[in-house]
Amino acid sequence: MRENILPELGDHSRYWFMQDGAPAHKARSTQTLLREIFGERVIALGWSPEWAPRSPDLTPCDFYLWGEMKTKVYRDSPQDLNELRSAIVREFNLLDQQHLKDACLSVKKRFEDCVNLAGATVQHSRGR
Repeated sequence: MRENILPELGDHSRYWFMQDGAPAHKARSTQTLLREIFGERVIALGWSPEWAPRSPDLTPCDFYLWGEMKTKVYRDSPQDLNELRSAIVREFNLLDQQHLKDACLSVKKRFEDCVNLAGATVQHSRGR
């Protein structure tokens, strides 16, 4: 976070940080770091405002990348951590750049769909 994300953000005082309930995100050290950097501008489980338990997947990583990578990485059933790491790197390097670009460009439409559906999931709206 300190070495890669914050330098890219520049003045992070205008940003909110949003995370899901993954165990690593709930670690005391992670929460301390987030409070130090973002103060009360964090949306997460156990914080106020709290992460919505069934929030729609609106980011390309949620609605495209993770599923795509999981399908490809586990296709050959990695047998150990080294094989898993190698498979992740290999498949990430082979991702279709146009699919990634299309996923990123679809975010605005997904936000609009979410508003039109009163916050309901947009994962399967119009086949996406």
